[in-house]
Amino acid sequence: MGDLLLVWQARLVLFPLIVGASQFQTESSKQYALLAIGVLLSTLSGVVATRREEFAKREGRRTDRSRRRANAHMEILLTLSAMVTVLEAAQKEVGGRYRAAVYLEDEGKLRMAYSSPGYSVEEIDLRWGLRQGAVGMCWATNRSQDAPTPYRPDVLHDWEVPESALDAVKHVRMVVARPIHMRATPAICSAVFVIDDTLPPGRAAATLKKVADQFVPEIRDTLERTGLEFP
Repeated sequence: MGDLLLVWQARLVLFPLIVGASQFQTESSKQYALLAIGVLLSTLSGVVATRREEFAKREGRRTDRSRRRANAHMEILLTLSAMVTVLEAAQKEVGGRYRAAVYLEDEGKLRMAYSSPGYSVEEIDLRWGLRQGAVGMCWATNRSQDAPTPYRPDVLHDWEVPESALDAVKHVRMVVARPIHMRATPAICSAVFVIDDTLPPGRAAATLKKVADQFVPEIRDTLERTGLEFP
């Protein structure tokens, strides 16, 4: 019930801002868009904080190492789910379908370790090597990757998307990938955080990029408590 109330609050606040922005072709439209993104980020942070507080209360004050790691695993899942829930509510009028995931290294390739709902079994089972897709390119270059049309033929050569992966990801229209650096190894990409969308490129590009940038530190802090282990 608490999550539902927060979602509807976000929707009621953001809907007029986003719709209002779409009605202007002047500088005012940019101001509306920036204001909408700011409110969205604030709401997302509130949802995540609320879920974490509720989870912490349920778990009590157990401090053993395995329990702390289990709590951290759950926090990441809650963060991704809350993020997508609010994005869906806020962008309802443009029909978005958003997912979010975190990838960790597994035997020389990146594998999905955490995700929000919405991924198929085929997508979850994918393994991305260096320079493969947005995930592998982010990992290889240690830089953010924003891919408006990541699986069109004109980028397949550069990104080396495996033929076996094309069918599983063909519905994806936009991917925002961010490298995650642990404090102990700041020069190394230890994980990749991804948000994707099935809308045509550009419809929610600015929002997804802002959300991704906002939540990288939070996900990093929680990942450090997991020891970069798979759940």
